[in-house]
Amino acid sequence: MKKTFLIIAGILACLCASAQESERNENNKKEIFHWGITAGAGVSTVNPDSKGGIVDPSLSLQLGATFDFKMRPNTFMETGLYYQKVAYSRTFKPQSEPNKKVEQTFDASYIKLPVSFNYKIGIKDVSVIPQLGAYFAFAPASATEEPVDFGLRFGVGVQYKEIFRVSAKYDCGLMALRSGTNQSVVGDFTFFFK
Repeated sequence: MKKTFLIIAGILACLCASAQESERNENNKKEIFHWGITAGAGVSTVNPDSKGGIVDPSLSLQLGATFDFKMRPNTFMETGLYYQKVAYSRTFKPQSEPNKKVEQTFDASYIKLPVSFNYKIGIKDVSVIPQLGAYFAFAPASATEEPVDFGLRFGVGVQYKEIFRVSAKYDCGLMALRSGTNQSVVGDFTFFFK
């Protein structure tokens, strides 16, 4: 009887250990990948080309999905797919006609694909996250004369557990567009799904 009891106890102990291991593995899998919905607003402008002039920035809107991939305990890659509205206007004097003022407007909707490497500095349930990366953006050729843009991304975020993150990001365009290089500062809010 005692031997039977020990065998049953051993089997139950093995089953419990196996269940706990499975649960740990499942939790680790969940920690490797997170995704969420992101919405944000900010200001878009341009770093003028040689024509110079006065630039009036405009409201920039952003909406999309964010994907986080854990690389190391405190390091992860962030990417996503966003719709971003970019607009601004500028007034300048052409070199050929210095007495004439020309107003130039830019208004386009981009699909933006950013990739950044982020580092979590945790304080209990709250993490401060510096971000460094790049982005690629494209728009339908029929919607704008400048269908492609790319550049660098700098940012910092504050995240509560794996529930939500608030970030401020600066995108610095590197591609010489018709009127200069795009610049935008966006604050966004991401709600994560597990």
